[in-house]
Amino acid sequence: YTSEVKINNEVLDAWTTFKVANYLDVDSQYGPVTNLVNFKDKLLFFQDGALGLASVNERSLITDNNIGSLTLGVGDVLDRFDYITIGNGSSIVNDRSIVTSLSTLYWYDVDKNEICAYDG
Repeated sequence: YTSEVKINNEVLDAWTTFKVANYLDVDSQYGPVTNLVNFKDKLLFFQDGALGLASVNERSLITDNNIGSLTLGVGDVLDRFDYITIGNGSSIVNDRSIVTSLSTLYWYDVDKNEICAYDG
């Protein structure tokens, strides 16, 4: 679920407002979402049998002959998701085996008894 966008000097705090339709469903065949990780400024989500990437406020920069750049985007905060792998995941909620270095994300897949790494 996502809250509304925060605006300076507003009377009601928008971060406390969650509208009913502001959510993103992932494919339930891989189990529930068990962990969220910020890695290289990307939001990764773990399910029992998958690792995916949630697109948060995704934008595209277009350059032209003018000095500045044009930014294109969509109105939704969470507008899509992509699976990185459907071979390994994390079935443990708040899994402490998920660790990051500057270049690589590591985790232990309990179900398959494997140590996994993802570097983008």
